[in-house]
Amino acid sequence: MLVDSAVLAVLDMPSGVGVSHGWTPISGPHKVTRARGNVIQSLNWRPAFDVYREAVAQATGREVNRENFFAISKSHPFGIIRLGDEMIVRDPIVVQEDGSLVCVGEVPQESHVDILVGDADSLVAAARRASDLAESAFGEPPSAPITFFVDCISRVLFLEDDFGRELAAVESSDRPLLGALTLGEIANAGRSYLEFYNKTAVVGILSGFGEAE
Repeated sequence: MLVDSAVLAVLDMPSGVGVSHGWTPISGPHKVTRARGNVIQSLNWRPAFDVYREAVAQATGREVNRENFFAISKSHPFGIIRLGDEMIVRDPIVVQEDGSLVCVGEVPQESHVDILVGDADSLVAAARRASDLAESAFGEPPSAPITFFVDCISRVLFLEDDFGRELAAVESSDRPLLGALTLGEIANAGRSYLEFYNKTAVVGILSGFGEAE
């Protein structure tokens, strides 16, 4: 077993990739004044959990405590703000004793984050947008394309019975659909470097399958 390693398979085939998440801000921006890897220690020079629970309570009227934190945080992730591009979602999953928040993925110190909200309709619409972006980037299929859908497992936990709607949003009558539910998604939509996402729908359209037939 190797730590902090990856296995890469490089395939020479036409493809198109779309990335979208469907979450929108309800509070922020908040400055990440202290962080270590995937742990946000302070926001706006205060314990991260204090800022988070006050912001969620003010925006939604929902009281956040350590006992219900995971149940509420799955509906209110962070979004790392990027100039000129869609924000990167980070999933807070644990409150530590000192008020730090553990996220799925790194949050850079000195970055700015919003607290987000979403619902079934916005997440399904985002999956459809990711599919549309992939189709636009792919263009005319040269041969036997498939749809490869990588979806965050936390979106499934959030959508519950509406997950079928998300699958339907990326299905196509002329392409087989396959994919995976993951803890974080890695993608490059062709405009920047590889990025690690949370709570995000990634759709790839790949060509060249079935040529041997």
